[in-house]
Amino acid sequence: MTPRTGNTRPSCRPLLDEPVARDGYSRIAAKFGAEDAFGPHTVSLFLGEAGGFDDMSPDQLRVDAYRQVRAWLEAFDAIGREVSQDARGFGEGCRS
Repeated sequence: MTPRTGNTRPSCRPLLDEPVARDGYSRIAAKFGAEDAFGPHTVSLFLGEAGGFDDMSPDQLRVDAYRQVRAWLEAFDAIGREVSQDARGFGEGCRS
């Protein structure tokens, strides 16, 4: 599946100047740091319980979620910014 980044630059990038938004993006980036991280895993569980998406397997859902979110973050340069101390480890150990 091709990442759907659309028109994220104009709407998301200005928010990087706001501490609360920067912290939120940082937390999202931390959760989607790898294909097997908390964020993609949780998306896979959620969509899997809802009956899947486009007949995708849980592994396909997980990888797609990772790639979609990373593409979105890269589209407005949110990746690579410092992850807040509170975001590190948030949600770890929540995988089933």
